[in-house]
Amino acid sequence: MNDSKVLRWTGACGVAAGVLLLVVSPLYVVLGTPPSLGDETLFAEYVTRSHTILITTRLVDIVYLVGFIVFAAGMRHLIRRVRPDYEWLAALVFGSALVQTARVLMFDALAGGAALDTFIRPRPSVVRALTEASLASQAFEFILTALFLAAMSYAILATRALPRWTGWLGVGISMMHLKPKAAPTLRDHRGVH
Repeated sequence: MNDSKVLRWTGACGVAAGVLLLVVSPLYVVLGTPPSLGDETLFAEYVTRSHTILITTRLVDIVYLVGFIVFAAGMRHLIRRVRPDYEWLAALVFGSALVQTARVLMFDALAGGAALDTFIRPRPSVVRALTEASLASQAFEFILTALFLAAMSYAILATRALPRWTGWLGVGISMMHLKPKAAPTLRDHRGVH
């Protein structure tokens, strides 16, 4: 495949992934605030009422991740073509994208499992356990996103593979992900002990 085709696929998949994220984001708002995980029955009823939207968002995430992987592979190719001596950075960009993808898939599998459990006869303890496990998988989200964005930004600024403003924008967003936040605990989820 020639470089122009790689660039077209990279751009198309990057844009498609971004559009899918924008399309699916309002669905999370439609769900509203979930009840306390401490009341398993009430929480299971909430998931039962919302399971169609929850499953839809999980499926859209999978399609988004396909675009993200193609985008990351294309960026790796572009970085290597512009500056072959930055192979290590190209590998870091692609590797961090794959790890981030695996983390999102783990979250989606657990959260999707909680939603799927509600289709026939929900078991509140199972719904709660899967939801808590999915929340625990979110613990690394900000660090992994910051790693990907920092590596990508550094690659853009060092190799000039893309316009410099995109690199600086990525630096800013990666810094926002590293802003100190209180670590979530199960108690933070409305009364769970």
